[in-house]
Formats: sequence, C-alpha cells, structure tokens
Amino acid sequence: MLTHNKHVTVAFLGFAAAMGSWALVSFARSGESLPEAATVAADEEGSTPVDQPPDVRNELVLAAPEVPLPRQTADDYLREFHGAQWDEMRKRLTALELSTLERELDPSDLPPAWEDAEEELRKTALIDSTKLQFHADASIDWNEKFYDSWENVREVFHQVPEHATPEQLAEFREFAKPIDDRVRHLAAQRTAVIADIQAYKWESGDFSRSPLICVSKPKVPGRRCVHATSCGASNQWAMSMSIYADEMPPEYFELGKLLGAERALRDAELKAYIKTL
Repeated sequence: MLTHNKHVTVAFLGFAAAMGSWALVSFARSGESLPEAATVAADEEGSTPVDQPPDVRNELVLAAPEVPLPRQTADDYLREFHGAQWDEMRKRLTALELSTLERELDPSDLPPAWEDAEEELRKTALIDSTKLQFHADASIDWNEKFYDSWENVREVFHQVPEHATPEQLAEFREFAKPIDDRVRHLAAQRTAVIADIQAYKWESGDFSRSPLICVSKPKVPGRRCVHATSCGASNQWAMSMSIYADEMPPEYFELGKLLGAERALRDAELKAYIKTL
C-alpha cells in the first residue's frame, strides 16, 4: 500500500512540474508580468525566459547637436544685400568705412527690414518743426553762449575794450537781441525750404539708404550741392541725401541774399555799439 502511494505521489509531482512550465510560458505569451518566484521556478526547470518589453523610462534620449551658424562679416552681409552693385559701391568707401567691413555680425542682432526701419531713420534724418531752429542756427554758426562773457564777444569783435564791465555786457546783449532775432528768423525761413525738399526727396526715394554702411551716390558733374544729409539710426540703417541748386525754388536763393545782407548789417551795428563802450 505504501509502495503504491509512493508511485502515485511521484507521478503527481511530475505532472505538476509539467503543468507549471506550461503556465509560465502561457503567462509570458500573454504579456502579463510574472511573479518573481514563478520566474525563478521556470529558470530552475530550464525553461527559456521570454523577452519582456523594454522599459522606456530607462531609455536615454539624446538631443540633436547644435549646428553653429556660419560666420558672416559686414562685407558678406552687404554683398548679399546689394548684389552685383556692391563691388562698385565698395570703391567709394572711406578708409575708415573699409576697416569696419571685416567686423563679424551677431546673427541674433542683424538690421531689420527696410519697412520696419524706415520710420526711425526718417525721424533721425529729416528736419522737422522741432529741429528747424537748431538747423537754422547751425547754418549761420549761431552760438547761444556768445553773450555769456566779453571774452566770447572779443573772439569775434576784437574792438571790445579791456575795461568793459559785466553791466555793459548785459546792456550789449539787450541791444543785440532784436538784431539777432531778425537774422535767426531769416535763417529759419531758408531752412524750412530745405526741409520741404528733403521730405519730397524722401517720399520719392531720391536718396541712398543701406543697412550698416550707406554709400553715397556719386556726385553729378556740373551740379552744385547746396545741402547734404548723412546719418544713421540706432536700428543699424544709414542714409545720405544731396540737394542740388537746380532742385531749389527761387525763394531759397532770395532768402539767402536777404540773410547775407542782414548778417552784414548786424556786424556793422554791433561794431558801432562796441565803439561807444
């Protein structure tokens, strides 16, 4: 009886082992995770483990390498901007301007498109009502500090005596004010004519403009330039404009004659006053 039971027990254990191996394989094929103990049991029985899906959390994601932007100098940029004209334009640059062409540009800080830059450059270049008197005074070499001291006056009118007093300087300033006002007013009128021509030439595109460096148009033989403007704005655009005598209305030249006569009269009147000191 005991022997019979032993054989039954051995047979049952063999069947259980076979069934256990089949169960492990079935779990692996279904994609379900296996208990650790079951996995070990399968290894012990000599079964071949089935590969598990990779754990994406353990994968290393590599960033794409940064490709450096190509080096670009001011010369490269302007050649691309102006095209075939650049070689000829380059010949008209000054030595100082040529020395700046090898400057390497910052790719993140290139000049904006003309449509975005025009307004700022226009405000910088053209004479408007807020800058009219400033430009008028500059055209006649007006010095607002002229009457601050007798030393300043003496640089122009050498006849000023050494014994002239500060009180006399104040009286001299009052005497000269209406005379100076007439001169400055005529200068402002003439400058207003220039401002009108500037605005017209700007609207018609009759001027030179360029990012970084502006190359002026060649001078026209036989034409007399009466006013020139050349400047740049903070947005890296620059311009130049020449106004010629044949572009000016007769009023400009009439005002010029009146201004010249008024300035000569001023000098004569101030000299006569100084002689009375």
